[in-house]
Amino acid sequence: MSMRQWMRQMTVEDVTAAKLLSEQKTEQDIVQMAVACVRKASLIRPWFILSCAVPVLVLAAPAIWPSIMSTDFALWMMAMLASMLLPIPASIAAKRYGRESRIIALAFWLKRDPSLLRRRR
Repeated sequence: MSMRQWMRQMTVEDVTAAKLLSEQKTEQDIVQMAVACVRKASLIRPWFILSCAVPVLVLAAPAIWPSIMSTDFALWMMAMLASMLLPIPASIAAKRYGRESRIIALAFWLKRDPSLLRRRR
């Protein structure tokens, strides 16, 4: 089996973590970890989508309540700025679990084929 693109993009720390995981855990444990990672990712996706929709709703507020621009413009601007920060935690969590899933995937493939990381000349 040849190295896949996502394997080539992993850092040395990620590969080391995958090697240790492959050595310390059974294949069944690694699969259970992968399932847990998929569950976490399925929770992050709607969180991220909703947090991206909030700025659009705040931006549309003046179309629904035109008086907000004349009476509470400062409040609307603060809400707009705050809503633009909402996707940041979901984005960080997605990157973290993406990295974790790549480590788990490499550990699984290393369990199947330990010679995977040897350089081919």
